[in-house]
Amino acid sequence: MERLPIGKVIYSMRKERGATQEDLALSVGVSVPAVSKWESSQAYPDITLLPSIARYFNTTIDHLLNYELDITDEEVMALMKSCGQVFEEEGVTAGVALCEQYLYRYPNNLFLKLRTGALYLTYLSRAMDEAAAEELAWKAIHLLEMASESKNDEISYSAYYLLSALYAFVGQAEKSEAVLSRIPKNPINPEDMLVPLYIRQGRFEEAKKLLQTNMLSRLQHVSRALGSYSMICGKEGRQDLAKALLHQAERVAEMFSLDAGARINCYLELAEFYAGEERGPQVLFYMNKLGDCLLELSRKDPKEYYRENPLFTHVEILQPVQSLPYFRSLLIKIFEYGEEFDFLRQNPEFLALVERLSTIWSE
Repeated sequence: MERLPIGKVIYSMRKERGATQEDLALSVGVSVPAVSKWESSQAYPDITLLPSIARYFNTTIDHLLNYELDITDEEVMALMKSCGQVFEEEGVTAGVALCEQYLYRYPNNLFLKLRTGALYLTYLSRAMDEAAAEELAWKAIHLLEMASESKNDEISYSAYYLLSALYAFVGQAEKSEAVLSRIPKNPINPEDMLVPLYIRQGRFEEAKKLLQTNMLSRLQHVSRALGSYSMICGKEGRQDLAKALLHQAERVAEMFSLDAGARINCYLELAEFYAGEERGPQVLFYMNKLGDCLLELSRKDPKEYYRENPLFTHVEILQPVQSLPYFRSLLIKIFEYGEEFDFLRQNPEFLALVERLSTIWSE
């Protein structure tokens, strides 16, 4: 059983009050070593002392026992990284159990709820079956619905965005559309005016950071939009336009030297498109490009990559929750089990390329 954090609470509240251990000891009638043992978690205060301690700090016993120590957003992201590793290495049950420990420890932290809900969504594919995936989705929905009540717009709008995907997953399309409507549309971006303002003031570094961040975001948006438009055209039977759109996304990614992770999505969509037409040489061509991108990712993370790209030297890249080996394993499953690739199952070059993808990051 996890130890009560009351010693840390007493230490934190004493420091906030500007009191010494001796001050507290004299006020509640114990020795200084006793207070020291509480604060170092070597011992708990006697239950009969809790009213005196609570009065000393001008709080309640309930608040004293359930006091939530502060946790920063950076610490939340570090916790999520460790939880993601458990999801990948030990499975969904172990990952959820660890997440729930942190949720219990910090019950009022809405950013933690947001990131945990996002983590559950990320690892839905790790669920053993459809029933387990739906159960995990509902756990995520519960957390994100609470996070959406945050007074911090960034947290609440991010929660709405993730909820839209989860509601769609559990078959609640109307709710999915409803939460998206709560995110305000911004036809005017004030940052577009900040750039010339910064330039006039000689604040070139700030202008470059804003320009580069917005440019990368918009390029990524264009790439995703082209992929989505291509999918629609494919469903409408307009295969030539669908293909042209995917190649346009490829040109955007390569023209602006987007990182390997961004290019992988373009190459995968093209491989799947050509597989649907059973055009083996084109599928193998893009599988080779995928392999080159994976190799690049294994040697250089996106942060390092963009520092060397003059277009995006000032962009701050977030570290993904999923590990790269896990991302690679998901990618390989597409080629191993995707029905569209059945016509290549006996092709030696196809099998060799799948093996190549499998060996990158192998220990």
